[in-house]
Amino acid sequence: MILFIGYEAMYSLAGSLASNIHVTDLIEMELRLFGYIPTLILQQNYRNIFLDYLGTALYTLHFVLPVTFSLILWRYSLKNYWNWITAFLLCSYSALATFLIFPSAPPWFGVNAVRIIYQTTQSLGLPTYRTVFDYLSANPFATFPSLHAAYPWLISMYSIKIYRAKALPILILPIMIWFSAVYLGEHYVVDVIGGIIFATISFVIAEYFSRIYSSFHESRKGGVS
Repeated sequence: MILFIGYEAMYSLAGSLASNIHVTDLIEMELRLFGYIPTLILQQNYRNIFLDYLGTALYTLHFVLPVTFSLILWRYSLKNYWNWITAFLLCSYSALATFLIFPSAPPWFGVNAVRIIYQTTQSLGLPTYRTVFDYLSANPFATFPSLHAAYPWLISMYSIKIYRAKALPILILPIMIWFSAVYLGEHYVVDVIGGIIFATISFVIAEYFSRIYSSFHESRKGGVS
């Protein structure tokens, strides 16, 4: 919890230190990949109240999912808990370094997409995101990589590692959150791809060093006996 709170504090600090915001870079990448901006296509052609509220609900799980998953692993799979925590923090802090080096603007800033999450939470009388960004000085230019994409993917990888085929239905969760992040105007598709890459690399590194540590520990036990 201390490490996570420390990350959140530095996350806000990164926003105040950010300079030379990259606005057009991600737009150009989207245009090269798709020939259009997926966020604008989704909002202009498929926007409806059901997707607005579903997307907002899924997007706000960002704050709940890592803590809930951590508690589950701590209770039922302590070994995997430490691997997960290592991967989670590695992903978070490597993303933080990227935010400092490459601060980038989201679609609602770069292409004037509608910031749907503001509208839906305001209509419910719960202006959560406006409160966070206006009063807690959160970083609005921490777009690439998307941690909203990274965290559910990291959770899915560990769930499948532990429970195998039984956990495959959990893949629906990251896919829906990825869609929501783009639809709501909070992230480009390239941000989502970046989040997936960061999470995957963090998973591989955490598992690799866990195996090395286990082998070293076993060899020491064998030597002692």
